[in-house]
Amino acid sequence: MPERITIYTSANNGEEILILPIVPTNLPEMVTEFKHEEFITNEKALTLIGRAGRRKLSLELLLPCNKNYKSIHPQAKADGREYITFWEKWSERRVPMRLIITEGVKEILNIAYTIDSLSWQYDRKKDIKAKLEISEYIFTTEPEEEKAPEYKWDEIYIRHNGSGFKVKASNVGGHWLVPFRRVLELMGYVVSWNGNTKAIYYSKDGKSDMVKSAWQIYEGTAYGYVYMICNELGYEAQWDGETRTVEIR
Repeated sequence: MPERITIYTSANNGEEILILPIVPTNLPEMVTEFKHEEFITNEKALTLIGRAGRRKLSLELLLPCNKNYKSIHPQAKADGREYITFWEKWSERRVPMRLIITEGVKEILNIAYTIDSLSWQYDRKKDIKAKLEISEYIFTTEPEEEKAPEYKWDEIYIRHNGSGFKVKASNVGGHWLVPFRRVLELMGYVVSWNGNTKAIYYSKDGKSDMVKSAWQIYEGTAYGYVYMICNELGYEAQWDGETRTVEIR
């Protein structure tokens, strides 16, 4: 199955990093212009091949404002206006920004950029629709390499109704990213994968539903935030730092 696409934008070598809330249906088209020269000699048109210019691309974005849409990245800003402020602030400071697109843990685009134009408006739901036109920024000296944030994995305990186990997990912004299937099975659910709908399903006591919380694949395992799946199913997750245990109640 395809892994989760994540789009990061940052400024000043990672001083400020934002994750875009919703990935566009179509990823941006990259356009490279070549500056060739043509001249006529002996009644023939000849072309002198020029160098490639800066790459250009555009992004059409939906920036929700304090909405709980299921497609929003869990680490995105709740207020879409913060993204507009980010672009306006760093453009005013004349600082190049960076766009990074990843698929799971694989980086598929990493480009420094400047903004050619930024347009936005509120829609009827009071969310922001924005269009960002950007051009690649070419450094005169090589900057320190900036990469997409990497998850730091650790081991914690998950417990529910007196049972539990140790899992591979990552703390992201104070929330634990954990293996979805193992947590759901601990809570008494039967978990299945539907290849047609590309979705995770859970069932219990004759009732079945699809996982609506955000999740992503790492090394063939579906991971999600334990607090999100607990909220979805009506449970509460409590963290005990001394025993390094998430207690699900």
